[in-house]
Amino acid sequence: MTAVHAAAVFFGGGLGSVARWAVGEMCARWWPTVPAGTLVVNVVATAVLCGVGAWAAGEVRVPRGAMLLVTAGFCGGFSTFSTFAADTMRLAGEHGWGWAAANVAVYVGLGLGGGGALGGGGGGGGGAAGVTSGHEAVSRGGGRGSRCGGVRTVGRGAGVGGSGR
Repeated sequence: MTAVHAAAVFFGGGLGSVARWAVGEMCARWWPTVPAGTLVVNVVATAVLCGVGAWAAGEVRVPRGAMLLVTAGFCGGFSTFSTFAADTMRLAGEHGWGWAAANVAVYVGLGLGGGGALGGGGGGGGGAAGVTSGHEAVSRGGGRGSRCGGVRTVGRGAGVGGSGR
């Protein structure tokens, strides 16, 4: 981890968090009884992450800092699992478990659908994108799984949004 990479995640996360708040405020005015803002940000973050993963899986040279800014930073700050869980429990308490189950089904359906559409989704084979250390190129990896799930750091460091089996 370098200071530049940490700064990229820091600034991307800040931008994502402010964007999440703004989308949540806007959606709360339009749809006050359902957690539409959380749904919108999570689906959009999934689509962005998968789209970037699919794009970087090609023969494109992307600096690691730029990938970290968008994936771990912006998408990490923009998306929120904890709010999704809290919203689901609130729906269960206020409207019953049927609403809560519908909320989960919509999230999973739209998340997988949007991620699969932009990330070349589907089960096997697509080759995982790997972000190399330093400022080198993003290369096509030999891993299994979808391109969306394969955005990961090669070598040192933890994964950025995927399993990278």
